[in-house]
Amino acid sequence: MSPSPTTDTPTTTARRTLTAALDAVWWFFTSVRVALWLIGTTIAWVLMATLAQSTFPASVARAIPVTAGLMQRWARWAVWESPLFLLTLGLLAVSIILGGMVNRWPGIAQRIWRPGLRTSTGFFSAVKTSRELDLPTPEAGVNAFTAVLGAHRYRTLAWRDEKSGATHLYGDKNRYSLLATFPFHTGLVLLMFGALIAAMLGWREIGFLVPDGSIRPVGHGTGLSIRNNGFIDAYYTDGRARDYYSDITIYQNNQVVKTGRLRVNSPISYGGVSLHQATYGQAAKFVITDTATGAVRWDDSIPIYVSDDRTFARQFTDALGEFEPTGVQRLDDLGLTVRLVASAGSQDEKIGVGQMAIAIFDNRAVKAGSAPIGTGKLDPGGSLTLGGLTFTFQREVRFTGLQITHNPGLPIIIAAAAIIFFSIMVTFYLPHRRVRALVVPQPDGAARMLVGAQVKLDIFGAKEFERLAGEIGERVESAARDGTGPPTPDRMRPEPEPAALVSD
Repeated sequence: MSPSPTTDTPTTTARRTLTAALDAVWWFFTSVRVALWLIGTTIAWVLMATLAQSTFPASVARAIPVTAGLMQRWARWAVWESPLFLLTLGLLAVSIILGGMVNRWPGIAQRIWRPGLRTSTGFFSAVKTSRELDLPTPEAGVNAFTAVLGAHRYRTLAWRDEKSGATHLYGDKNRYSLLATFPFHTGLVLLMFGALIAAMLGWREIGFLVPDGSIRPVGHGTGLSIRNNGFIDAYYTDGRARDYYSDITIYQNNQVVKTGRLRVNSPISYGGVSLHQATYGQAAKFVITDTATGAVRWDDSIPIYVSDDRTFARQFTDALGEFEPTGVQRLDDLGLTVRLVASAGSQDEKIGVGQMAIAIFDNRAVKAGSAPIGTGKLDPGGSLTLGGLTFTFQREVRFTGLQITHNPGLPIIIAAAAIIFFSIMVTFYLPHRRVRALVVPQPDGAARMLVGAQVKLDIFGAKEFERLAGEIGERVESAARDGTGPPTPDRMRPEPEPAALVSD
């Protein structure tokens, strides 16, 4: 049908288009189905990011070599910074705010401050928890309902239908617990925001190795350095580890700021950076001196650990097992990289126990991938001279392996978790419970009272209703015995009206 020239102006058409667009946007963000899809998509992103940071891509690449390139790209993919992930998280946050909070406010406000009082006999036949009482007078039922529920901290409201003479009664308690849904949803949004901050601005160093007596910079702009004052491990008589810990000192800008003993379940934190004891192992203490002058050019230790680079290690070892301990140290001031291979054990025919094989590389870009410029095999105290430098293997020491994390979103996550926990406790331990009653006067001056409650899955609410209904019945019987009204004879139960639950 063509628009009417007298009523449909361009302005009216534009306004209708804008209204339709806003309605569509509102439906999108308040739809439960859309929210479920957004939650599922967010979970899928988190799963992909978690697997990417694990050994799963490498395992798939080894099992299916044709997928090696794809798995490498997956492992390097920064999912947390992906526009698709950020878009999904943003849409979910808006959905929670609009659908879980703004859209629910009118209904919750009505249930708290303006509950519907009118009901029908169909309501009491529809709910599972209902009772029917005969009353000596309508006032006896109203008084009993008000007194009993008031004694149990219920708010009671009443409305009398002047046309039919029936009195509609309503009682509820813990109505303000309905507001707990708002901090709960706020906590969800804060939780996502904190996780996003942690993913985008946080970082983690998994294998931060510090030999005994050495200092290593943390980096990441923190100005922090960690000194391993000594690693200690103790064992049971059967060889099982009983305890191991590291005594460490934290420096900031070369100033001591904290010292402590670091254990697996006892991390140490400073300035938003947390240190966790993760592993330990052997290191080789080396001193590099200028051959001509004797000046010390480098004095530190190189951690020795099991390397994935089997090819390099097997140039220096004939071990039959899978353990070829290697170590790498880049010396930018000297333009060299030192690689070490320790003995793989008693079956190693090339490197004896306590010995250290050394290979020295030129680390300039033009020499990348080239063969070593010098190799050797050293006993403790032995030296290798190359290019005017003397490399002396002094002894083996220990190293401690730390996991260092910085999570700027942690305070937000903790606050969000506390808010969510508080909201859940309020919702489950202070549930909003409602009881309704309908007092219908009879021609002989007596009345019939229907009492019911929608408790759904609230088992304790059903038990409480039975207790309240019993007390109301006792009060009604007491009123009849006291002579406040004539006893009412048994009547046939009226036919129930079609079920009509109240809107709130």
